[in-house]
Amino acid sequence: MLVCVYLLFIGGSGGGEVYLTVETERVSYSSREEIRVDVYFVNGASTEISLPSLSYGLEISGPQGTVLAKVESRAGLGPVRVQPSSKVLVTSFVWDQRDMSGDQVPQGTYTMHVNLLDSNYSAETTVRIE
Repeated sequence: MLVCVYLLFIGGSGGGEVYLTVETERVSYSSREEIRVDVYFVNGASTEISLPSLSYGLEISGPQGTVLAKVESRAGLGPVRVQPSSKVLVTSFVWDQRDMSGDQVPQGTYTMHVNLLDSNYSAETTVRIE
């Protein structure tokens, strides 16, 4: 099962949705299991979309809202053109269920929030560690 959650979408010209999405393979994971995360920019519109860049910020927060990991990636190339009815990979990573100190996180629900730094697109998803 592929889990996709997006928070912000903007209707593009032609009526299709334009949004950022965070995708994981499942909702629940065993402790110490690697979690693969893919982030896409989706252009469901009928016209090309131009983004200043695919620079992004990523935060993983724990059950009490504490930020466990924070990454900012500045993409030097731009603008990025996204063709109609297509999606572009922003980033792909594997979370090893460790915090910024390298410690294994406890069981609970974790939120992964991603935003494009040069655009008003953001998305998040949650995973459960059992």
